[in-house]
Amino acid sequence: MYQHSCDATQGNKKFAKYFLINNKSTLLVSGDANTNEVSIRDVRAEWLGLPSNFSGFLTLCPEQHQAGFWLEYNQDFGTLFDLPFLRNSHVSIIIPYVHAENNLHLSQSNIQNPGTNPGMPRDILEAFRQPNWHNSKIDGKTAISQFTEVRIQFWRCFMDEDDWQLAYYSGFIIPTNKPNPTFLFNAVAGNGGQAGINAGVVLQVPFTLPDACQRIMWFMDLDATFRFHNHQWRTYDLRDRPWSRFLLFTSQNNPNNINIPGVNVLTLHSKVRSYALVDFATGLRYRNDLFTLEIGYTMWAHSKEHVKPDCRLIFDKGIQGNFSPGAQPQSANFSTIARQAPNDPVFVQLEKSDINIHSAATPGALVNGLTIAGGLQYSCGLVTLGAGMGGFVEWSRLNSPLDSWGLWGKCTISF
Repeated sequence: MYQHSCDATQGNKKFAKYFLINNKSTLLVSGDANTNEVSIRDVRAEWLGLPSNFSGFLTLCPEQHQAGFWLEYNQDFGTLFDLPFLRNSHVSIIIPYVHAENNLHLSQSNIQNPGTNPGMPRDILEAFRQPNWHNSKIDGKTAISQFTEVRIQFWRCFMDEDDWQLAYYSGFIIPTNKPNPTFLFNAVAGNGGQAGINAGVVLQVPFTLPDACQRIMWFMDLDATFRFHNHQWRTYDLRDRPWSRFLLFTSQNNPNNINIPGVNVLTLHSKVRSYALVDFATGLRYRNDLFTLEIGYTMWAHSKEHVKPDCRLIFDKGIQGNFSPGAQPQSANFSTIARQAPNDPVFVQLEKSDINIHSAATPGALVNGLTIAGGLQYSCGLVTLGAGMGGFVEWSRLNSPLDSWGLWGKCTISF
């Protein structure tokens, strides 16, 4: 299988807004010394460790591609057990292997007054991959290659004669990995390390007579997965303050604990509930003695995540205000990513109620697609050989998943 996101130019306009703020695909980063830009900037340069006279624009073009294969073994129960309730039943074991690569293609333009201080970032690209950021860094391409899960499905075929088909299956999914929060848009293989239960229906209805050498059929496949919750590290924003994860924080009464990256403070061990994932396909299938061709429509959707930080979480830090080196740290609790608010009369520590729990949750998604596929089948005695290939294009509703296209191929042997 191979999948690739669609043209990055279109992604810059549509999908960059998913990762950025203020409904923009390009953001202005500017420091406090640029007084003419303070009211129009999107990001205060000092929060990123850049000089107060720094100015520049950032944008990104998200790109993703995946390739892989899966191995599937089906065992008919009827050949093993002579039991009536196991007739027309079989078990499937599916093991996918995926290589995934994600890249936000962060870029900058119109850079003025880059940084010169040793150990500090010089520009926007360096600011978003600072080594002291533990999470949500943007650093070019991330990749992962591994077996993603083991699926075990139990099938029961209720009808399989003269091209009429009706079958049901159910089973469970065992994950083999968990996502890594180090990078924003980090490559992930599988379903976020969440176990699940799976069920589906396969239906086919012919339109032509049973004795016809050529037949046209309507098919429908419906697959649904419920994913159990698990615990992951997620990075949050503060309520009503987008991108506040990139603010700087400090500890009260500790002059040595300042300039703490917000991504370190606001990345919390969390309970993640992803709920349902649905895959639907329908279309027309043409078949003769050797060849099969199908054209179909697909829909893939998942529900919105619900994320909750660890209930035992205790904060001891506040948003950093203005103060002299070596003096007692001050907080500026009303700061945003675009400006630093005046210092608070007394130090204000971050509380759990300040966290926007929705900011770390993946929103719901709906993806539509068109597919075309063809296949050949040849029987020789008790052995049947098959081969097929196909392609698809997918486009998302709103802008949460990327638009993509892909190809796949398969070969089978049954005996």
